[in-house]
Amino acid sequence: MPDALGWRCKFAVVAPSTNTVVQPEFDKMRPPGVTNHFDRIAVSNMQLTRDDDFVKLMDAIESELF
Repeated sequence: MPDALGWRCKFAVVAPSTNTVVQPEFDKMRPPGVTNHFDRIAVSNMQLTRDDDFVKLMDAIESELF
């Protein structure tokens, strides 16, 4: 049976749990024939004021993915 909703594309997004806007934004931009599939990874709400704070966030995300 063919896919009636995602016949053009199925788009996957993995977002940090602290990002609360990515899913509604992607849903608003979704063209016909495309389905969005979201999952969240648990990361703490870290303050990002310096470059090394961002590196720590990326390390936390990587540890959740792999």
